[in-house]
Amino acid sequence: MAACNHEKTYSKTPPSLRFLSHNFPYIIPNQALNRFVSRCKLCDLIAAQDRATIAENPPPGINMVEGLERDIDLIEEMIAAGIATKQEEEDLGGLRKELENAIMFTNLRIDEAWLPYWEIWGPGDGPELLLDSLFDDGEDVIDWGA
Repeated sequence: MAACNHEKTYSKTPPSLRFLSHNFPYIIPNQALNRFVSRCKLCDLIAAQDRATIAENPPPGINMVEGLERDIDLIEEMIAAGIATKQEEEDLGGLRKELENAIMFTNLRIDEAWLPYWEIWGPGDGPELLLDSLFDDGEDVIDWGA
């Protein structure tokens, strides 16, 4: 009996290693997991969503996207009001590129947060995988971009 009380509805045996390897060769399945024992897919899904929420919304001092958006908005307002310096106008392009990179790293952190779930159940739930970026070099990208 599961501690979560979801056993009647959401308790399932995970797909076999062979099925995952054959259908999703870009995901390395969790081989330590006993795939003959039922587990609560809902609890695994909730845990993945919680990790993804943390990856998308890091602590305030570390949230690069939020800070860059604020800086870009301020410079755009200054330009519209005609009080921006030439240097600030030139910095705007660089800030937009930094924002683009920060968003890309946020998306990578979200994908990485879903990996433990996908290693058990396979992809299908969660965001669409960014395969080109996530699996290129195998580096750990959960560094919050700081």
